[in-house]
Amino acid sequence: MQEKDTIRHLKKGDILYKKGEVADSIYLITQGEFEISHVDGAVLFRPGDVLGIFDAILRGTYTKTAVATTKAQVRFSSVKKDLVAIEGTLTHKLMHSFLLAKDTETPGYWS
Repeated sequence: MQEKDTIRHLKKGDILYKKGEVADSIYLITQGEFEISHVDGAVLFRPGDVLGIFDAILRGTYTKTAVATTKAQVRFSSVKKDLVAIEGTLTHKLMHSFLLAKDTETPGYWS
């Protein structure tokens, strides 16, 4: 995350992002916890975890909904311009391949 990061405060039950929304930001959890429901149950994310990166890089829309399960805070950064700037480069292709392989190993787990 860089200097252009923004901080967002959420209350328990607030939605960070919804399934189907444009995935143009990634989120670093700095306080609190978030839950993302998957086919085989819910996964809890805690401070230090990053949300939204797989969808932002691989898909362009969020495939799950992230909900704060406690009072929470995230730092977030829009990555749309950054991704457009590197699209088609070797860096982008490698990053995309790596994340796609991880997503294939554990389908639906990654946020």
